[in-house]
Amino acid sequence: MTVALETRGLGSEIPAGSAAGLQTCAPLNVVPFESFTANHRQFLVSVAPDEEQPLAGGWLVNGMTHMGAKVELIASEGPYELYRASLPE
Repeated sequence: MTVALETRGLGSEIPAGSAAGLQTCAPLNVVPFESFTANHRQFLVSVAPDEEQPLAGGWLVNGMTHMGAKVELIASEGPYELYRASLPE
């Protein structure tokens, strides 16, 4: 499974150790968001609220919309949401 990390805003850097920490917990191929979206035009996005962004979709969904992505909510349970994102070719 490939996982793209974006931690604060589109184009931000991944904090040191974050990717390595995830890879020790599960067999994940962790790549920067920009590299991931260069090779994957359609993908799923799982989001959850945090103290700074209480609305689950928040900054990531808004940022992808500004990139020209079509973002569709496909499932939710409590504060957690799952979106399908399609980037333009």
